[in-house]
Amino acid sequence: MPIPEPLASLTTDPAFWAAYLPPVDEPAPAHHAQTRVVLPVADGYGLVLEIDLGYGECLLGLRQPAATEPLPLARLDPGRPYAAVLRWAELDLIGRLLALDDPAWPHPGLLVALLHRYAPPAGDPAEADRSAAMLATALRALRRDDPPVTDGRAAADGRATTGDGPAGGPDGADAAAGATPGPVQPPLELFADPSWWPAPATVDPRILDDESVARQVRDHLDHGARTHWRYAAGWGWVAAGQPDGPGAPARVLGAESFPFDEVTELVRRAAARHRRLLDTPWRTPAVAELARQARDTGDLTAVPVLGRALADAGCDHPTVLDALTEPVVPAEAAWVVDALSGIVPAEDDGR
Repeated sequence: MPIPEPLASLTTDPAFWAAYLPPVDEPAPAHHAQTRVVLPVADGYGLVLEIDLGYGECLLGLRQPAATEPLPLARLDPGRPYAAVLRWAELDLIGRLLALDDPAWPHPGLLVALLHRYAPPAGDPAEADRSAAMLATALRALRRDDPPVTDGRAAADGRATTGDGPAGGPDGADAAAGATPGPVQPPLELFADPSWWPAPATVDPRILDDESVARQVRDHLDHGARTHWRYAAGWGWVAAGQPDGPGAPARVLGAESFPFDEVTELVRRAAARHRRLLDTPWRTPAVAELARQARDTGDLTAVPVLGRALADAGCDHPTVLDALTEPVVPAEAAWVVDALSGIVPAEDDGR
């Protein structure tokens, strides 16, 4: 599923993230007041994120086949910026499916940035480290389009830059109109020095700087440190705590309004679809063995060899190959290595 253009435009605007990520630094612009994001997962099941930045509220719902409205999972607001709805492994699984479906959804990327507030990691250090690396990678991947750069010299003398040259020049508007350009007086030797014509300031395309990313990761881990996931017979996976009241169900024992069975079914179908997507001719026994070696040793320096083996086996999936191409981003390479090893998150969890 390609990223819808309205969502792509919205999420490349720093003002959106300033209003979406806690703590809210500034009010949302009027045109960002309401947004609805539909995320198909498997077999008609999916997630629906409804964002109302005018009120600072975000509602996550679960979509079922043939249902007209999603089932509510949890509502976030400034007083409740996080909720235990998905285990981190489940969020990882859904992110993988989107990335394998369409290269427009890299993982970890936009999905993790949008939904990490609903997926606290478990208290164990290994999962905390994995989730921190994935979240940091996802937030650093947020980019805005580079603004058009105005030529410093043209701006200094009041001439706009169009086409391949300044307006009035042979490549500009006068040439396009068929006009004969007039003589251009060269600058005095003193002013010909490039130091008189400083280059325009470069706008950082990142949405969040390193300090902001570190703050989000720190808050995420603090929330996870207060969360404990356990499997309860008759309920499924539950987080420690109590329900937060009507209208804001969370995945805790005793929350009768939370759709435990439906979430379990979504995860089950997602895991099955993950296996189907990786059941391809290019996942040969040799490729799987190389992936298992990388996973068992934790050494990602050899993953370019795995990438070349995949290409030789006929793999042309850009997400998979890019993750295994230098320079390697560990959080991206790690999930691809896991997937090629046959590991399905949220399935092999020992229960």
